[in-house]
Amino acid sequence: MNLKEYILQHWTDYRFNREFLITGYRKRLSRLLENNTVLEQEIRPILSKDRLSRKLVFQWVNKNPYQGFLAGMIWGGISSATTRKRTVSNVERAFSISKTDIEKILTGVKELLLNRKEEEAFDYLEKGAGKIDGIGISYLTKILYFFSPNRDDESLIFDRWGRFMHAAMIIDDQNCNLSTYYNYRYKPNYKSELVPLKPEKELYIDYLSRMRKLAKSIEAIQSPGHLEAFLFGEKLYKKYQNSTNPRFYLYNVVKQHYIGVNFGEINNDGNTKVTLFKKRKIFNRVAELGYHIITGDFNLFIIIGFIGKERKKVFCDVLSETGFFPKEANLEEKGLIKRGKKNPYYIKKFMVREMDLAMSLMDELKDVLSSE
Repeated sequence: MNLKEYILQHWTDYRFNREFLITGYRKRLSRLLENNTVLEQEIRPILSKDRLSRKLVFQWVNKNPYQGFLAGMIWGGISSATTRKRTVSNVERAFSISKTDIEKILTGVKELLLNRKEEEAFDYLEKGAGKIDGIGISYLTKILYFFSPNRDDESLIFDRWGRFMHAAMIIDDQNCNLSTYYNYRYKPNYKSELVPLKPEKELYIDYLSRMRKLAKSIEAIQSPGHLEAFLFGEKLYKKYQNSTNPRFYLYNVVKQHYIGVNFGEINNDGNTKVTLFKKRKIFNRVAELGYHIITGDFNLFIIIGFIGKERKKVFCDVLSETGFFPKEANLEEKGLIKRGKKNPYYIKKFMVREMDLAMSLMDELKDVLSSE
């Protein structure tokens, strides 16, 4: 099932104006509001709400651009976290800029977008005169989205999940290779990320083009923003880890493309479940690290992890599926695996938990294959 087919199948499950809880910002912003009466007055109507939706943000944008900016950042969940090195949070840095300066920046953005100069608007906010301290790509594209003058062909939000949307569209495009756009950085608990391999602006413009084209190809979709809002889906809490949640679908499609093996999650049909490990305890211990290497005319799928007695069977089964190294002895002779007393096989001394280690092993295997 490709992305368009998924959208057509699940579009009826969609709610456009989902609301997001924002009550935590009342406490998080208390220190900043004590010393900024203008901000306190402007943000009070926003913080009086328990939840925010896109519709409410658009109402503030049309009524009061400065309040629209504040509402858009809070709706998006701008970080209020601090660390030892960064004692001032992103939300405090962004909201410390004066109302006059923010309004000037927003006017500049709207003028550029009105003249369809999206690349210039992106540059203006990313590194130009409109750069706002504490705001990165995810949030500057929220500004582009909410302040787009043409709602039928608006700019879009490009955050972590926007990258997954972009990646899913690239996967469906047989003329493109996703590995030239992004690297996959594995993290457990649905926190894996796509690391850009091209300039963010180039990726963003390509993302806009693909989303607009896809939106126009589906009659039920009113605008590219309508499509992005649908694909954004729900947070990946346990109750939303199913094929009706677009975010879950996107995450798994991209993960499967890079890793090549499904660990007990949905397949491309959105329904079938496959579990490599019968024992849940073993499943939980698996590092779930792998990489999908495409070199010349072959695909090699490798899964690395602590799997105890299951290691030999699973590891050799995965290799056999590729058509390479069907006999485990070949790997042992090459020095790529060793016999152990407790674990029948472990891969050199790699107790792999980080993608860079997995990548180094993949490079080693790639060299061996190319020398055959």
